[in-house]
Amino acid sequence: MLAVALVLARVLAEANGPAPTLSDEALLVLKRHDIRVGNGCTANPGGDGGLGDGGLGDGSSSDGPADAGTLDGPTDAGAGDGGVDASDGGPDGAVGDPCEHIAGDAITLVMQPHFSQLTTGTRFAILMVTPSRPIVEVTSRYVFSSLEAVTAPVVQEIRKEVPDPTMKVCRRYSGGGCGGGPIVPEDPYWEPPALDGDGGLGDPDGGFSLDEIGPYQVLRANPTTTAELTTWLATLNYLVMPDDVAAVAPYIAKGYTVVALRVALDETPDGDLAPIALTWAGSEIRLPAALGSPGGAFPTTVYVAADRRYDLPGARVPFAFRVGYDDATFLTRNEYTFDPTTADEDPIAIPVTGDPEKREIVEHVTEVRVPVEDDSECGCGGAGGHNDGCLLCNAPGAPRPDWGVLLGAIVFTLVPRRRRRRRR
Repeated sequence: MLAVALVLARVLAEANGPAPTLSDEALLVLKRHDIRVGNGCTANPGGDGGLGDGGLGDGSSSDGPADAGTLDGPTDAGAGDGGVDASDGGPDGAVGDPCEHIAGDAITLVMQPHFSQLTTGTRFAILMVTPSRPIVEVTSRYVFSSLEAVTAPVVQEIRKEVPDPTMKVCRRYSGGGCGGGPIVPEDPYWEPPALDGDGGLGDPDGGFSLDEIGPYQVLRANPTTTAELTTWLATLNYLVMPDDVAAVAPYIAKGYTVVALRVALDETPDGDLAPIALTWAGSEIRLPAALGSPGGAFPTTVYVAADRRYDLPGARVPFAFRVGYDDATFLTRNEYTFDPTTADEDPIAIPVTGDPEKREIVEHVTEVRVPVEDDSECGCGGAGGHNDGCLLCNAPGAPRPDWGVLLGAIVFTLVPRRRRRRRR
C-alpha cells in the first residue's frame, strides 16, 4: 500500500519495488500571456538559468535517472500541440529555435514532491494529467520557500505603555517620547521562477514519448482508453492498481494528456525532488483534484500568480498583493482543502472583482511601565520646592531652590535706589 498525499497526482511503484512515501505541501499556478518557454529560450536568459538538475542534488543524479533512455517500446507521443506553435519550437517554427511560443494565455502548474522512507535503487513514477500536451520543465528548489517568506504575516511590534503607580512624575515636567507605534511594512516583492525545460512537446506522431528533463524521465501520452494506458505503463514495468485506472479514466475521456514523471534514486536521504513545472495553452485555472491520492481531505497551500487576484472557492486567503510589474505578479495565497470528488467538480480559481489587496498582520505587544503624573507627593511646586522622588520622562529637571535666593540678591543689587536728602 503506497503511503502518499499528493493532491493532484498518483504515485506508481515499479513491480516488486519498494513503496515510496510522498507528499506535497504547496502548489504554484502561473497564468501568463504570450510566452516563450524552453531551455535556451530568450525568455529564460542564460539557457538553463544556472539550475543544472533543478536544484535536486539529494536523491537523483544530475544526469537523470540511472535507467533513463534504456527502455524499448513506443518512442513517440500522439496529440495535438494544445495551441503551441511549431513542433520544433519558436513562434514561427524556425528550425533550431529552442523555444516554444504560446501566443494566447498559458497556465503553468508547479509542484515539488517530498519523499521519505526510500531505499537506494527505488524507482517510481508520479502520474499527472493536463488539459493539453504540456511543456515540462524544472525550477529552483527554493521556489516554495521564497513564496512562503513573501506571503508570511507581517509582524508588528507594538509597545503598550502601562502606568505604574510606583513611578511618579510631575505633571508640568512630563512629556512625550515614551511610547511607540507600529511601523508600516514595505511592499512585498517577488518574481516568477526561472524554468529549465525541454523546449518541446515530444514528437506528436505515435503512442507516447520518453524524454529526459532534469532528474526525471518524462512520459507524455494521449491514450484513448484506460486499457491503452495500462498497456503502456506495464511496458515500463509499473504496477497499476485498479484505483489508479479509475481515477485517470474521466480525464482520458475528456482528452487530457497523461504525464508520468519517472524517478530513479541513486541515494537514499530524505528530502525534496526537484520542483516540476507543466505548461500548457489555456486560460482556465482548473486543478485536477479528482486524480489525487485517496484517503480524505488534504489541506494545501495554492499560490496563484497572474495579472489579477484569483481565489479558489471556499479558500482562506491571508495574502493577496501585487508584488511586481509584469503579467504574473498579482500573487494570491489560497489556504485550501482538497476533498476529491469527481473530475467534473474539480476546483476552479476565479477572478475577484476589483482585485482587493490583503496582507495578514500579527501584532506582538510588549508592555512597558511608565510613570504616573502626580504633583501631590513628589513636591513639584509644593513646599520646599523639591522634586524628590519624581521620575521624569524626557523632561527637564526641576529648578534648584537656592537658585531663587541667588536671583533675588542679584535683582536687589541692580535696582537703583533713591538717595536720601540731607536735613538742614
